[in-house]
Amino acid sequence: MGGKSTSNKPADQVAELREHAERTREALGETMQELSDKLDVQGRAQEGVRLGVEKVHQAGELAADKAHQATEQVTRMAHEATAQVRDAATRTFEQAEQKIDDLPEPVREPARQTVAVVRQRPALVFLTLAGLVVLWRLLSRRQRD
Repeated sequence: MGGKSTSNKPADQVAELREHAERTREALGETMQELSDKLDVQGRAQEGVRLGVEKVHQAGELAADKAHQATEQVTRMAHEATAQVRDAATRTFEQAEQKIDDLPEPVREPARQTVAVVRQRPALVFLTLAGLVVLWRLLSRRQRD
């Protein structure tokens, strides 16, 4: 039974060489793909543009979210301020109406009419008073100069 002990050796070597060649072929293919990707200037530029557009889109969404939150906060604050002004105006009108009774008789009716007008058109009265204050400041500056 002295058989062939060396007959497997060349087959093993051939298998090893084929396996080594296959690994080398795969590595070479990967290297070629990497080089091809690096040399693909147009593809890289398009990818860069796509990433840039994506970042701009994300920044726009973030800015829109922040603007929406700020708008909601300002709206809440405006509602609160409006309620406070309305409450203060109501208290002021009530106090004014109580003090009207302390005025001399000839002045009571015109005072009641004035309070009624202010209650009906508070914005108009406020703007008129603001205009008068501005006019007064302008005139007082002119006198100083």
